[in-house]
Amino acid sequence: MRTFFTLALLLIATSIHSQNFKFGKVSKQELESQASEINPNADAEILYKSERIYYRFDKQEGFTQVREVQMRVKIYNKEGLDRANYSVRLYNESTTKRTKLFGIKGYTYNLNNGKVEKTKLKNEGIFDEEVNEYWKKASFALPNVKEGSVVELKYEMESPFIGVIDDIYLQDLVPIKKLDIRVRIPEFFNFKKTINPKAAFYPNFVDSTVDRKETITNANRSDGYVTQTSFSSSDFEFKENITDINLENIPPLKQENFVDNLNNYIAKMVWEYTFYKSPRGQITDYSSNWDKIAKTIYRSEGFGGELAKASYYESELDAALSGISDPMQRAATVFLFVKSKVKWNGYIGKFVNDGVKKAYKEGSGNVAEINLMLTSMLRHAGLNANPVLVSTKANGIPITATLDGFNYVVSVIEIPNGTILLDATDPYCIPNLLPERAMNWRGRLIRKNGSSTWISLQQSSPSVETKSINYKINPDLSVEGKIRDHCTLHYAQNMRKRELKLTTEEKIEKLEDRDIELVVENLEVQNEKEVTKPYVKKFDFSSEELIEEIGDKLYVSPLLFYTIEETPFKEETRDYPIDFVHPFSQNYMVNIMLPEGYEVESLPESVSYKLSEDNISDYKYTIMQNGNYIQLRIGFNFNYSFVPANDYTAFRQYFNAYIEKISEKIVLKRI
Repeated sequence: MRTFFTLALLLIATSIHSQNFKFGKVSKQELESQASEINPNADAEILYKSERIYYRFDKQEGFTQVREVQMRVKIYNKEGLDRANYSVRLYNESTTKRTKLFGIKGYTYNLNNGKVEKTKLKNEGIFDEEVNEYWKKASFALPNVKEGSVVELKYEMESPFIGVIDDIYLQDLVPIKKLDIRVRIPEFFNFKKTINPKAAFYPNFVDSTVDRKETITNANRSDGYVTQTSFSSSDFEFKENITDINLENIPPLKQENFVDNLNNYIAKMVWEYTFYKSPRGQITDYSSNWDKIAKTIYRSEGFGGELAKASYYESELDAALSGISDPMQRAATVFLFVKSKVKWNGYIGKFVNDGVKKAYKEGSGNVAEINLMLTSMLRHAGLNANPVLVSTKANGIPITATLDGFNYVVSVIEIPNGTILLDATDPYCIPNLLPERAMNWRGRLIRKNGSSTWISLQQSSPSVETKSINYKINPDLSVEGKIRDHCTLHYAQNMRKRELKLTTEEKIEKLEDRDIELVVENLEVQNEKEVTKPYVKKFDFSSEELIEEIGDKLYVSPLLFYTIEETPFKEETRDYPIDFVHPFSQNYMVNIMLPEGYEVESLPESVSYKLSEDNISDYKYTIMQNGNYIQLRIGFNFNYSFVPANDYTAFRQYFNAYIEKISEKIVLKRI
């Protein structure tokens, strides 16, 4: 009997190890699977992913790059259903310079009465979308997908851009059971490989070389009384450099709060084209650096060429600047002039689409058209203004110097004591306050003379929110009072974005949308559209559910419905930095009028803490009784925009202690 069970286990193990990943060979066992063995909580799992990147040789066209992709995915629950939708980015500069997509095949597999049933991806499930004049996107929506389905997809891309290998992703937001990558590159094309240094794990790969032979046919012509053509062939021999990546049971990217862009930390292999070595040994250097990249972009007609154009706005702008001599007032006038003339159409890009003149005329443009126009106008106004190339948070932080490393542009004014960053695409932005999408570490400033340098994009001044809360506890234990909420910089910007288009009734509904019954009245908003001023909100409130009565004692959370019930930092360890976007200061000024017939039994202790000696963060909690009132002052300051992952343990202890502190209750007893 023991021999039988041993043999059975061996057969099961062999079956798992030799699982058939051939396209179309989905098994009943895969469909019956209820959860991932790598991560039981996963919504979906990539059962198999294969990529083959190689260079096809054509006698007329020479080398082209081919990328073959095959993927099999198991969907465990409804949250994983979006794994049935895929998209591929295709470069589309012209009919000859474009990426071709073909060989698309897809199936959805389901169990129907114990039998495997498959549904084919049809043409109506394939969509093309033009992103801009250079890029388009092909999307696939696999049919008949439900919880428990397995989906398969395969396609092939062919590109004439032999010096560009897109990043190879070795990790995903869901676990990967098996990953099989092979890259074959002729010895003439030389790349530098880099694994993302921010990734939580470093995958192994194997390099090797093989011999390859292609046949070239030559046409030979001889002229005599009769022109004759003869053909001869010769062998073209060279070596190929191969990189193999074979991984199993790859954990997913860990979802964590306050992460700038999770893809910044994904395990991936980045390929940088360094040089071409001809069959005769001649070397052409293609290695790049950020200075070269910046110069290349600046010299482009769709960038630097647009900066030189001024005739389309000169007369109107000169009229707006008439009588203004102070440089900063002139800068502010230009900034407001651009924001009033041209609205952002939602498209991101470092190059113009239709050009600054058309954007100005039609009142709508992409990021480059608006902010290059802004830079040109600032120069016209006599200011030392230049463009700054940016990679948005969604685009990530580039690992190597590439043209794709930047996808956005803002403007900067250099002044004797610093710089002023400007982005006219956002109606809520003010000088030195960029939209969050553009606040991604640093940008590349390019000056007129072609020189470039890095410039910080981080907000240096803290955004401040101060809540003044005054309330009384009535004899029936209901609470009524007044609140004043005062916000600056990013806090004000975010408040305006959330509330500017809401009616007063809708704003009240948002304030009342809590776990308790709350009545809000007399709402007043100040400086709603004056973006250079603080956003101020005042209102009256009342509730019968804010005081806890146990026996003859009352328990009062002094911050009422602003008490933070749960810490966002529950995990004991963390893989990625905490990104707060900007420095901040949160303050509470609370005055509580005690109810008749009660006195204070206990108050929380006043405390003051610092996170570290170099003043990363501090908080102060001061509470006291003054006659029939309790006065509380809380100030929490964080002087940087992020916390490195290796400082997480200390920050977590500090922050969670602060949450516990502001959650402590005042105890009142009946007299």
